[in-house]
Amino acid sequence: KEIATKKVNHLLRLGISYGNLQLNNLSLFNGINDFNVIPYNKFNSSNFKFNFYLKSFKLKSDFLKIFLGFGLEKNKLNLGYNSLNIMRDSIVFSNLNVINLKRNNLNLHHLNIPINMSWIPVKNKNLKTQIEFTNHFLWYGKTNFRYNDKNQVYNYDVKNDYFFEKYYLSGCFKIIWNNIGVYLQTNLTN
Repeated sequence: KEIATKKVNHLLRLGISYGNLQLNNLSLFNGINDFNVIPYNKFNSSNFKFNFYLKSFKLKSDFLKIFLGFGLEKNKLNLGYNSLNIMRDSIVFSNLNVINLKRNNLNLHHLNIPINMSWIPVKNKNLKTQIEFTNHFLWYGKTNFRYNDKNQVYNYDVKNDYFFEKYYLSGCFKIIWNNIGVYLQTNLTN
């Protein structure tokens, strides 16, 4: 019998992450604490990332690798019953008196360039740990607001950057078991 060997292409990898979005009200790295807290629903605000890793470098056989790639990310803040208004150079939030609110989100869409370092901490290849540094470039921001009034649906969408930074750097730590894992991500710049 002849045994066929299957060659696997390790140059292209796909990373998909979905998680709960919790805003950091205190900056641990650069001491920025002069800002107002954004009112949002912490339980159904989310972060979704879709990254392609195009190139990998093996540093120590299969135990330590670096991946470079690009991707897209969406941060969705559910604003609940808080109205978002732009006043000159600021964002102002106020309470809404709408009973049949269906949707009130602030969405930020980013183009990403991730640099991922992956290693296997123990001899079991099912467990991996990763540290990822991601360059985020703001593509666009968008609010969508929808409510019902007397069987009529009203929908408002506004595209704007909402004074968010055009670029920021984040760090992420991941623990992965058999391609399913958990992660913690935080901004490293303003």
